[in-house]
Amino acid sequence: MKRIALVTSLSAAALVGCSQDADIGADLAIPTAPRSCSAADLGTSGVQGEIIDPMTGETFVFGTPTVTVHHTDEQTPDMVALTDNAFSLQLNLLCAGTQVGDYAVRDQVDQHAPNCPFEASADIGGHSIEYLAGTAGRIVIDDMSNTQSADCLAGRFAIDFGGNGTLTGWFIGPR
Repeated sequence: MKRIALVTSLSAAALVGCSQDADIGADLAIPTAPRSCSAADLGTSGVQGEIIDPMTGETFVFGTPTVTVHHTDEQTPDMVALTDNAFSLQLNLLCAGTQVGDYAVRDQVDQHAPNCPFEASADIGGHSIEYLAGTAGRIVIDDMSNTQSADCLAGRFAIDFGGNGTLTGWFIGPR
């Protein structure tokens, strides 16, 4: 019986798929003000929400983050790291050639190939939490322009950690 239920779930998931217009994380309130790249705001970010340690039940609030955008080249997916004094939140754009657009965050347990170009994953670690994967949500890339000092990646996000909290926020980072 469990095997039939699993096959049915996987088949339904395969039929639904993800796209730029997917309604993933619709219950999460993504920050509404689009972010844009400017030399004055480069390197700024904000994170709101709480994370619950699944092992202890302890609740943590994400502190004031610093933003780092890991960009190698256009053939390698970008990763945005938001780090405070205890945690590191990673927003992983799963496809090479990052574009302005709305990315669906998928559960990392799902091992299918990414539905490019608009699919992402997220995870957090730190304090007593070794690793906690985002299960749903959105990452919106608003701007990828060049400021006076550097290339930039600016966007917003809302990530659900499957009953262990949600985080929302924004970033403007040098790329």
